[in-house]
Amino acid sequence: MWRIALAALFLLHGLVHLLGFVVPFGLAEVEGFPRSTTVLAGRLDLGEVGIRRIVNGPDGYTPDGRCLMGWVPGVRDLFVLAGFSIFGIVFGGGAGKYAAEWIVEGRPSIDLWEVDVRRFGPYAAAEPYLVAKALDVYGHEYAIHYPHQERPAGRPVKTDPLYDRLRERGAVMGFRFGWERPLWFAPPGVEPADELTFRTPNWLEHVAAECRAVRERVGVLDQTSFAKYEIRGPGARAFLDRLCANRLPERDGRIVVTQMLDAAGGIQCDLTITRLSEDRWYVVSAAATEVHDLDWISRHLPEDGSVVLENRTPALGVLTLAGPRSRELLARLTDAELSNEAFPYMTARWIRVGAAPEVLALRISYEGELGWELHLPIEHLRAVYDAVVEAGEPLGLVDFGYRALESLRMEKGYRLWGADIGPEFTPLEAGLERFVAFDKGEFIGREALLRQREAGISRTLACLVVETADALPHGDEPVLAGDGIVGYVACADRGHVVGATIAHAYLPVELAEPGTRLTVEVLGEPRPAEVVTS
Repeated sequence: MWRIALAALFLLHGLVHLLGFVVPFGLAEVEGFPRSTTVLAGRLDLGEVGIRRIVNGPDGYTPDGRCLMGWVPGVRDLFVLAGFSIFGIVFGGGAGKYAAEWIVEGRPSIDLWEVDVRRFGPYAAAEPYLVAKALDVYGHEYAIHYPHQERPAGRPVKTDPLYDRLRERGAVMGFRFGWERPLWFAPPGVEPADELTFRTPNWLEHVAAECRAVRERVGVLDQTSFAKYEIRGPGARAFLDRLCANRLPERDGRIVVTQMLDAAGGIQCDLTITRLSEDRWYVVSAAATEVHDLDWISRHLPEDGSVVLENRTPALGVLTLAGPRSRELLARLTDAELSNEAFPYMTARWIRVGAAPEVLALRISYEGELGWELHLPIEHLRAVYDAVVEAGEPLGLVDFGYRALESLRMEKGYRLWGADIGPEFTPLEAGLERFVAFDKGEFIGREALLRQREAGISRTLACLVVETADALPHGDEPVLAGDGIVGYVACADRGHVVGATIAHAYLPVELAEPGTRLTVEVLGEPRPAEVVTS
């Protein structure tokens, strides 16, 4: 099927003559190939059958080398299953099975985010990036692939107004959904580059310093890459109420964390929703899920036009201020009252910040500290950032990156869609029942969750502390009880402030009790682990 997709691309570019696979290639080139191979359950002896035809033509590569699978966003009734160049026929059986489930039953029985067509956005179809990445993936197909490796091919694609400023301040940039984002900041005298290793990387100590600064003082993070949508119209509230498992805010300026579920109770989206008014709502989700979440919401829009969905991602910048001194810092830039009484947790207000007259300030923090997200027109982003840096210097302000953010959220036990939550798991299994309002009325997935709650769950997301040496788990490592595998690490990181290596893994309920001793295999070496309270 990937050849059919490739042929379509060639037709679009007018390269029809290549579809005949006319590159010279004959029997002499395959004389050394094995003449016998296993096919399904039987045997095919090429020595007896002979070679009827040799196909020698172009391969098609996606920007990350993985296949494309799923319903195409914005196109009705188009399901794609293509791009198998690296894995080819090996993926055939599994891909066919899960494609059939997806088409017939509405969802595959396992999480297929790594091959979901919605992991890419329009940026990935731009020819300069697409060609550069295809060549890069092909050229490194058999190279060693390191944890956290960031390849430079085709970059940058999407940059915000702080790109050059952050690099001047030592930012090592990473790539997420086309965006260039700060991963960590190299101090003066340190080369701003990642070391490729399976052991302790060169950046770990600098990320640790960023984490401690956020916990003890205040940090600023550019989160412009957030996916940001506005949902409005007379039917907006009822529409969102049906999609969201949590109860929507009753008052303007209130924020709620919620999941959107499928009919089986699987977590399709994890996001925050701010009520701007009864018929106007502001939705924020992760950068990587911009198209995924937009597609999920779009597919449920009513046909009567009572709800409008607008993608605001390109128009808005976001600066996050986090840490115990974040209120003191923000107070130097605004006349707004920022006390707990005037500006409580999980609320939002329009305020002026520096030269930006209209900033939507959300008092929310993925770092687990006092903090605000400042959502503002992207043309004001640089000026506000410069003002933050100037005002924050006497307070010990630091720039921090996404690697510090990952460590900080793991320390607090916060979840991340695509890592420790997703469509394969329900909120009950993920420990997110507090975000499910069973008593609010009907919502998608409610009946499935009620059945699961009645029957009881058999697995749950557990937090483990792993005794590590110079190598850290990164995800997919086996978790063992005795000699038997009982689960796999969903995500892991070093908790720099708590001084421990933290891992999240779905385990049988009976093994998820705090104090349970287990083993996590890290780089082939068994490491002691203990279940702890998240």
